[in-house]
Amino acid sequence: MRARAVTALFAAVCAGGSASALALAVAEARATDPLVAHVVSTARSGLTTTALVQVRSTRSTPQCARVRVVARDRNGHDLGSSARTTIRLAGKAKRDVRVEFVLTRRQYDEQLTSVRADPDGCG
Repeated sequence: MRARAVTALFAAVCAGGSASALALAVAEARATDPLVAHVVSTARSGLTTTALVQVRSTRSTPQCARVRVVARDRNGHDLGSSARTTIRLAGKAKRDVRVEFVLTRRQYDEQLTSVRADPDGCG
């Protein structure tokens, strides 16, 4: 009789653990960042690069975003970045932002491999 109770308790614990693991996996899969930004285009004039960044809110509530553009080398190290630009977005809205950064000629010629947008909330 005691063995059945232990087996039933073990089965209940396993079922509860499986259900909670599934619920956590679904919640994590559905989680999205409230702000998404990507570089649409870049244009270089001399040592100054102008980047057009599209910032999008994934939430239905208004969002505040601080966006900067970062130039990176092959190893992922920052070569330079733009100043942070603060914008306000309505729920599910998109907005284009134009930002500039300056690198040295050597960084352009030998090191620059990617230009990425780096968004974060205003706090």
